[in-house]
Amino acid sequence: NGKNNLALDATSKKPPTGNFSSIKPQNSNPIVGTPTKAGGLGITSIGGFAVQIDSFVIKNGQLIFRNVLGERTERIEMLNGKFRLASLNGPMEMDGSAVIRNVPISFSATVGQIIKDRTLPLQVAAKVLPGDVRLSYSGSVSNFQKMPVLRGKFSLEGKNLHTFASRVANEKSFPPAIGRSFTAQATLTANESQINIPDLTFSLGDMRGTGEVNAALGKAPSAKVILAINKFDLDKFLVVPTESTSLVTAEPSANPAVPSTLTDVNSASENAIVFPRLSALPKALFANLDLSIEALSFKGKAIRQAKLAAEIDGREVTISQLSALLPGNTDLAVFGFISEKNADPTFDGTIDISTNDLRGVLDWLGAGTGGIAQDRLRKFSFSGKFFASPQKLNLSEFDIHVDHTKITGAAVLAPGDRASLDINLNADKINLDAYLPVAKKYNTDNKRLATKPQSNSKDQTPIESKSPRTIPPNDNGLAGLGLLDAFDINLQANIGLLLIKGAPASNLSIDSTLVKGTVRLKNLSVQNLAGIRAKLTGSITGLNSVSSINDSAFKDLKFEVRGKTLRQFFKFSNIQSPIDLKTLGAFTLSGSLSGPPRTLEVTTVMKVRRARFGIDGTLEPFGSVPSLKGQLSLSHPHVVTLLRTLDIKYRPM
Repeated sequence: NGKNNLALDATSKKPPTGNFSSIKPQNSNPIVGTPTKAGGLGITSIGGFAVQIDSFVIKNGQLIFRNVLGERTERIEMLNGKFRLASLNGPMEMDGSAVIRNVPISFSATVGQIIKDRTLPLQVAAKVLPGDVRLSYSGSVSNFQKMPVLRGKFSLEGKNLHTFASRVANEKSFPPAIGRSFTAQATLTANESQINIPDLTFSLGDMRGTGEVNAALGKAPSAKVILAINKFDLDKFLVVPTESTSLVTAEPSANPAVPSTLTDVNSASENAIVFPRLSALPKALFANLDLSIEALSFKGKAIRQAKLAAEIDGREVTISQLSALLPGNTDLAVFGFISEKNADPTFDGTIDISTNDLRGVLDWLGAGTGGIAQDRLRKFSFSGKFFASPQKLNLSEFDIHVDHTKITGAAVLAPGDRASLDINLNADKINLDAYLPVAKKYNTDNKRLATKPQSNSKDQTPIESKSPRTIPPNDNGLAGLGLLDAFDINLQANIGLLLIKGAPASNLSIDSTLVKGTVRLKNLSVQNLAGIRAKLTGSITGLNSVSSINDSAFKDLKFEVRGKTLRQFFKFSNIQSPIDLKTLGAFTLSGSLSGPPRTLEVTTVMKVRRARFGIDGTLEPFGSVPSLKGQLSLSHPHVVTLLRTLDIKYRPM
């Protein structure tokens, strides 16, 4: 009732010193010693007095445990219970209720009579009201004289793990998927130096698992954990907890005197689970984990034979095996090390992936492959080094095989408010035609149906005769590139051979950067594409959200094209030439583009058969009628030869 209090407190934070074993009582009658029998009563006594408590009741009590050396305090509040003690040697009984860390519980315990001064039978049961959780332990404490050993069976079961975990963890956020019934059973053997659990079994909903735990305590702690799980639904566990999902599984406090903290919704950052840093772990800690999951459900399909083998030693985690069989008969294997550098966690290791059905894997991950030929995207393999930290993700020395294409290179991604990506790629050959869908044959019946006028339509004007669409004056041909403002890129790539539309393009190369909305093409070239050689350099500016997208413009974009003939290129581009291209022969074409796409300043020169064609003007390609305004120049040392080159019949008088 707050009026009668018993306090056992320390007067100093320093532990007592001295040899207390030499202190002896002044009289010969022991006050504290080995229990003895009182004459014929059959009740254990101390100092000649028998001790028996038939009923000891506590109402609305409070226990405070203070660890003076550790500067820590724990409270048991609202303690209500009834205690019975047959003797100091047992048996003892107790039952009641209390609140620990704002979590209401009920409890009961039975302590048997000490057997031959060595073994104490013990049974404990408790109920945690949030989640309707019941805990029980049945066993004994033995070996009092040397090192007490706790042996027995532990059992745990509840109706809602989410509610239980949230209350016990002071309202931390947990996946809503754990809001299901759960159980755990184990045989426990423990003393002050080690803990052994040889036969752990547990369940959560329809998930079942078994395991084994062995731990050594002391100055050099160690642990070995083996867990095997039949199935695990990762999709449900990846759901981010929200206020609504957190409160769905919440249960009101069963004790009206205890205010429920579930009605107080804190920010996600305050409630998030914080994992301990490696630097906070004991340096001498050694532990290993062997985890296997028979079926791991992700994106609606099962990942089979998932296995993780890892150990921690010297504050560094070694992942010796992280493997799984993904959909599409895909093998995944990861090896590496997790450590801390400058207080940030880092991973340094290797990744290997191989599959015979890349299309199936991409479809599973949500990347559509409908527009790609059915016999492509089959075989795939990836092998490379991987480094990850909060500052960057680095893939180096990777080797990729896609069908018949080999790609090597490296990539670095720096996340943040403005992400940056550095890519260096080298591909031996790419058959682009093989990945394109087969063109459908033209149906003449559909043509007749499409061109037949509808009797109910008021507008019978042929489609071809309608006026062209007028493009708004503010439209910009580069508007779609405004999305590039979100990140920066440094790209270097080379392709040995690219097959496109039946024509081989050899030695394609690109060296470019995208920084704050400006693209700089240091080199975009092809050595041979349908008989021509081409190169493009220059810049595209204004691709950022700070300036209007209409400010986007080409800046000194220079091009150079040369070849022995235009016949192959015209055929490749499906261009019908008005003249016989055989008569033209070798040519060169060079020039530059500047300004916004709507009003391009164009300068170009073409040289063929000693003739020089020049254009210097303004091109407006997006008007209602595309137009070119400027100067056109033409020169040749012999007019007749030029006309014959252009296949024009002319004979001087």
